[in-house]
Amino acid sequence: MHLFKTPTVFASLFLFGATFAIAVAVPVPNLEERAGKPTGGPAKANVVVYAGPYTCSDPNTPPPTDGSAGTGKTYLGVTENVCTILNPSLSITGAVTGAVTANLVQAPKTGTAGCYIEMYKEAGCGLTLTNQFHGWPFNGIDTASTMGCANAVGGFGYGAMTLLCV
Repeated sequence: MHLFKTPTVFASLFLFGATFAIAVAVPVPNLEERAGKPTGGPAKANVVVYAGPYTCSDPNTPPPTDGSAGTGKTYLGVTENVCTILNPSLSITGAVTGAVTANLVQAPKTGTAGCYIEMYKEAGCGLTLTNQFHGWPFNGIDTASTMGCANAVGGFGYGAMTLLCV
């Protein structure tokens, strides 16, 4: 058991044949306190909502950039475990089969197995009986990782999204 939060290390210095005792205080991180705790994060992603109409051909293939998927409405910065309320003009409805794609711009904490974009039916990220949510995975956890292409599920608009890393 340590008496101090940060232990102090004492050193002796021998100089020019004479003995001088010099106490040097060196802070040493307490390894017991940080053992096994993750570092880094939180993860951040840029999300693009396309105006559509476009149906993703494959979940791993991003929408084409030649204009056939519509123009990207906006880039949304989404942070891990922070609920982002979507502007109603960005809603993806069943009538407009727009596409959503994303890329990680900041990696999650160490020890993370994977990250997902989660989109919620209501304008909030709470888990309720009426707030359906759908998630799409990234293809990795580094800053080169992408979430290829996703379409609205169930014929309704989404009101919120978050970045979930587990």
